Amino acid sequence: MSDQAKTQDTRIELTPNGSPLMVPHKTEAPLTEGLAGWFRIGGKPAAMKGSSGQNKGDHDRPNAGQKLVELPTEVRVLAGETGFRVGGKPIATTRSRVKVPCVLRPVRTDGLQTGQSFFRVNQKPAIRGQG
Repeated sequence: MSDQAKTQDTRIELTPNGSPLMVPHKTEAPLTEGLAGWFRIGGKPAAMKGSSGQNKGDHDRPNAGQKLVELPTEVRVLAGETGFRVGGKPIATTRSRVKVPCVLRPVRTDGLQTGQSFFRVNQKPAIRGQG
């Protein structure tokens, strides 16, 4: 498994008569921007506060006959572990606050997943970016 933001989110879709529906959608976003290029974990750059990526999940495919109310597709790490800094910024872990495209819970602490467990900060696995 590659490190990424991965959540089940809620979006709004409009029915043909214009009624809004709350519909579950997947967010899957590898972190590709704002990474620590020089600090690597398992050969990949560390993610930190401010790291971001674009949602590759099913955010742009509404159910048949419905229109999706668009939300920003960017996922961004909002906070990290302040006890370990990379380039002056807190490193991201599996419990870091992350902003996702969701109408009910746009900020969450259960959105980052990793495929590594050998590098931990405060007992939490650190997140790596793509690259």
